[in-house]
Parts: sequence; C-alpha cells; structure tokens
Amino acid sequence: MSLDAAVELVALGLAAWAAWLSLPRPPEHDGERLFKVILATLIRGEVEAAGGDRDDWARRLAPVPFHPAWRRPERLILDPDPEAIPAPAREGERALVEALARLPDPAARWRHAVEAGREVLMDDPAFLGLDPEAVLGPGADWDAVAARAGAVRAALARKLAHVVFVGLDLPGREAMAEALDRPFPDLGELARFPAPDPAAPDPEAAVALAEALLAELPDPAARLAILAPGERAFSAVVALHAHDLLRDRTLALVSLGGPLRAGPRGDWLAARFRHEELEPELMRTIAYLSAVAVDPGDPLAGGPEAWEAQRFVEPPLPPTGRRAIEAVDLGPLALDSLDPGDIALALALLLAWRL
Repeated sequence: MSLDAAVELVALGLAAWAAWLSLPRPPEHDGERLFKVILATLIRGEVEAAGGDRDDWARRLAPVPFHPAWRRPERLILDPDPEAIPAPAREGERALVEALARLPDPAARWRHAVEAGREVLMDDPAFLGLDPEAVLGPGADWDAVAARAGAVRAALARKLAHVVFVGLDLPGREAMAEALDRPFPDLGELARFPAPDPAAPDPEAAVALAEALLAELPDPAARLAILAPGERAFSAVVALHAHDLLRDRTLALVSLGGPLRAGPRGDWLAARFRHEELEPELMRTIAYLSAVAVDPGDPLAGGPEAWEAQRFVEPPLPPTGRRAIEAVDLGPLALDSLDPGDIALALALLLAWRL
C-alpha cells in the first residue's frame, strides 16, 4: 500500500469515528429520565392545545422535578460531596455536585437542580437518542405523543393488547380509562382486601387479593400491570409473593408514593423481596417501578428516610444468577398535583417502550 493510500485510509477511519461520536446516544437504561420525558411531552401537548407558551409549560412542569445527573437526590441535596460520587460518574454529575456544594442550603440546591433539569425536559428528546417511532411505528413521533394522536393510540392498543392495567384503590380511575382507551378495573374495597399487617401478612388475605387480580385476566395470553398508591403497593407485593400464578401473569407493579420499606414493611421486604422468592415460572423479570411522592415546596419533609422508604431496591443475585426482579426508580413526583390520566398514559408508553 502506498503512503498516500495509507494516509487516506487513516483519514477515512478518523472521519468515520468522528461521525460515530457525533451521533446522539441513548442514555443508559434510566427509567426516571424516560418516564419524565414522556410525561413532560404529554403536558406540553396540553399546554399547546390550550394556546399556552413555553413559560406556561415550565410552570406546569413544577410537579415533575428532575435532573439527568442526580442519583438519590434527597441525599445529594442535603450533602453534596464531590468526593463521594460513585464510579463511574454520570455525564454532568460532577459539575452538578460541585455547583450544589457552592450553594448555602438544601432549598437553594433543590431549586438549582430542578431548574437545570427542567431545561432538559423541555429540550428535544431526539437529542437524547429517544425515538418513539422506533418503538411505536411511523407517525408516532414526539409531536404525535404530545398531541395524543391516533397513530400513538393505535400503536399503544397494538403493543399493549395483551396487557390489562388494574388499580388498587387508585384515584382517577375514569381519567385513566380515558387515557388508555379501555376499561380500568379498580380492586378497591378496603374491607374486602385489608392492608396486610406489615410484620406478619395474612397468607389467606394475600391469596384472596391475588385471585381477584387473576380474575381480571380471562384471556390466557393476557398479562397484568398493577398500579397501586400508598400502602396498597405493599399489599400487591405480598400477593405476588403468595401466589405463583400471579407472578407468572404479571409484567409490572407500579408503586405510587407507597411507604414500601417503612418500619416492619422494610423488615418483611428485606427477608422476602428476593429474586429466588419472587421468581415467575418463565425465566424473565417482573418490573417493580416506584415513584417517590414529594411536596415541591418542602421536598425533604421527613428526611431522606421518607424518600428511601418509597423505593423498591433490587436485591443481590442468588447463587443461581437467575434475576426475577427489576427495580426501577421513577424518581420524585408531586403526585397530588398531576393529572391521573397523564400518569396512566405516561406509564403505558413507558411499558410499551420496554416491551
């Protein structure tokens, strides 16, 4: 090979490498980022339909606190220590922690992080490498998601045809049914399904709840997505632990602000929320998603322990290496200030993205 040809080949390789580096990269599997981008896009559509502008959109995003670089934001806001960043650091994490460390108090740090993160939520998600058309099909781009266009609803109906969404005493059932374009059963009736004793749940009551959930799946091919607020998320975990068939038929459990690991619940989950105890028959994982309910005006009320108690924590793998649990942290949300229909549709889109 001549010297000129070698130089041209190296130049071509460098150009290809530079082009590859310039392509947008999808983020690491980050449930919070994807969920909140979807939720922010749905809120944008509502603002645009009402004739609002970017400032209106920013105000509507107040209940959706987010920053792409934070981890365990409650502890970061209280004690931002650049030396304590876990390796490998997220993109932009060191800059965020150093900026927060220069601020005088948790309130100022929270404002800084959330305002910076809001700009990310309001940016074009395509820059993150997130393409809904690759998931939902042609015509279902981000503008179509914002407008809740027919192409998006048709894609959801197709991709989630086998998924039955069920609530446990979930507020806004009608809004969720409208958002999902399908019935939304709600297994309420606290007298019928009392919240279990967190220290020693009643196996018979757990099996009764499991069988009631299974009764919503008359089609053998149907699978379950459970949405549960507050203490009801713990009830659902106990039911999954008690009933093999319910685990086989469940795709996801979403806890919305549930005190999952407070007090005796935490002890029970530490002993039983384990891969080997929650295995479905097929070798797959069940997604356990959790959103932390916060008050944006006083986000650290109750201290970091109040946040931590609301999260599913993925346990260590057993010696078999078989993984049955995928814990997904959806981050903090002002749940009481959000439209239940927006939450339902965002969760449906998130689940469709994962399938």
